[in-house]
Amino acid sequence: MARVDLIHPWFLPQPTSTSNAGHRQIKAIGDYVACIRQAEEDATITKVGFNFDFRGTNATPGTCRVGIQSVNTSGDPSGTWLGYTEYTANSTNFPNFSGINLSITANGTASVTRGQLYAIVMYAQSGTWDASNNLQFVTLFSGTGQYVTAFPTMKSVISGAANNNNGAQSHPNIYCESATATYGNPQGTPGNQTSYNSGGTPDEIGVKFSLESSWTTNFNILGIQGILGVTNSAATATLKLYNSVDTLLQSKSFTATELYAGNAGALQRTLMFDTTTLASLTPGSTYRITIEATHASLGFSTVLQVSFPNNTVVRSFVGAGTYMRTERTNAGAWTDTDTIVPAWKLIISAATASASGMVVHPGMSGGISG
Repeated sequence: MARVDLIHPWFLPQPTSTSNAGHRQIKAIGDYVACIRQAEEDATITKVGFNFDFRGTNATPGTCRVGIQSVNTSGDPSGTWLGYTEYTANSTNFPNFSGINLSITANGTASVTRGQLYAIVMYAQSGTWDASNNLQFVTLFSGTGQYVTAFPTMKSVISGAANNNNGAQSHPNIYCESATATYGNPQGTPGNQTSYNSGGTPDEIGVKFSLESSWTTNFNILGIQGILGVTNSAATATLKLYNSVDTLLQSKSFTATELYAGNAGALQRTLMFDTTTLASLTPGSTYRITIEATHASLGFSTVLQVSFPNNTVVRSFVGAGTYMRTERTNAGAWTDTDTIVPAWKLIISAATASASGMVVHPGMSGGISG
């Protein structure tokens, strides 16, 4: 069996539902919602982003301060701001049901160093905050795998009382950015492709991707891990890998028994190629990996996918590489969407070491020996 070197993108969320698993409100002066993180590298944070649910009935409670705080010895936001900007909590700055991305450079410079704990904070600074004048943030979605975690974690004060979550949870939907990188989970509301079969539009869905060229010289694709629900035990499909000019490099057809695996639910499914010789792929080059539904009426009931507020923040997961949804119908022209991606991860084997002697995953300073 070929060695699995890594799963990519390692930190991509894999939601198992489009339903919210948690949300937090701020509705009194001094309330906050925060995410405690550890700095991956030295950086100056210039933006904060989050998945916003809705404003209260009276729409404009006052001023919300958004920024970065240090963390105290109890693991909570310290109250000391490293950098922040104050925003009027209105429909312009906090549109309902949106992925929001805000600058925090108006006051202070939010510089962090590798290994430092810091808090991304949304804080009720002033105004009239109450049960009708509030802001509500979507902080969690149902997830699977390494995205069920105890850290990074949520901390909050709601109506003046601590409301922390120190147990296992899916990764908070709160992130921050420097001029060149994104840190955290910029996931928007998960989506769901339904009624996906060979008689539908589209009938082939997947990921268009390229790996960052600096962290390995070549690699193989063994298959994918994805959140998929099947129609029933008669569904069939084919896993395919193409190069940039649509040459089919690898293909594996799955029988109904293999695909169904005794459970039709939206679960993590691992699908592997069975090609004797795997194609040697090159970082920096573009490929597509897809699942083509091959039954005229029975296929996938659920293909969970992740959305993003813009096409820049995807770098949180793939560095300088690319990773986006691709689809087509009846082997026609591809349609690519760079703010959505199926909740799939690539299973990579035989990654040859870069010049540094290490396979370095985007966002990490070390890696796996090639």
